[in-house]
Amino acid sequence: MTGQVILNKVFRTPFERVHYLKGEFDSLYSLINERRGHATPLKDRVERLIHQTCDLKDLQESYSDRMTIKSRRIEVRTELNEASYHLDTESTRYSALKAKLGQVYLRREELLKELQSLDDQRKDLSCQRAVIDLKGQIDTLNAIEVIDLATQASLEKTETYVKESFEDLKTFQWTP
Repeated sequence: MTGQVILNKVFRTPFERVHYLKGEFDSLYSLINERRGHATPLKDRVERLIHQTCDLKDLQESYSDRMTIKSRRIEVRTELNEASYHLDTESTRYSALKAKLGQVYLRREELLKELQSLDDQRKDLSCQRAVIDLKGQIDTLNAIEVIDLATQASLEKTETYVKESFEDLKTFQWTP
């Protein structure tokens, strides 16, 4: 395998996977050493580059993690803002409903008082109707003659006699 083939592999390999080509580099070093060349400077340079790619990969992951954290913070902040707005809206709605409920309770109290007043009026009207009915019955009974005129005259005489006797008893002086 020639150096050009390895170089092409390096170009096609994603940067974060270059360290997986270590075996390819080792075969290149062996090839250089077989031809009686000196591969140590190349090996040092390649290892430094692999180390730098690993560091860069770590840096990229760290940056990616930070960006993910920042992105998540932004998402959380947005969600908190939305929740705060929703809470404010619901709080306003709750206050409006509470005020309306207070008005409903006041209206209910007014209606209960009016209902009580109407019930009292109904009772009064019921009593008045009963009184009118009783007066009607009394008038009906007064219109009926229970006793005839002779009996009525006799009763009036008896009443007069009882009254006179009562007056006599008041003035009677009994001595034993």
